Amino acid sequence: MIITEKDIAYRKSNQYPEWGIFGLGLRPGKTSVISTFRLKSKVTTQIMLVRLKKVALHEIGHNLGLEHCTENKECMMNDADGTIKQVDREKIWFCSKCMALICKN
Repeated sequence: MIITEKDIAYRKSNQYPEWGIFGLGLRPGKTSVISTFRLKSKVTTQIMLVRLKKVALHEIGHNLGLEHCTENKECMMNDADGTIKQVDREKIWFCSKCMALICKN
């Protein structure tokens, strides 16, 4: 896992705006990268560290083969859709579907 303070962004094409990224994990794979740039904006260190933990576990979930979850909004495998509000809403928890997939592998 690589952690950087540099911003990570993606642009699908010139027709779409730039999309900020909290992290990227190969699915399946052994490599992931997280940027604290968008995680630490206007919050305490404690909140940033909780966000970092959630994003790290989310990317490890991708490394284990998990896709984004649509079963439960509180599952860490939900797609943040470019908003930190989703990361803050999530629990440090995998829903039963995601946990079953992890255990299956």
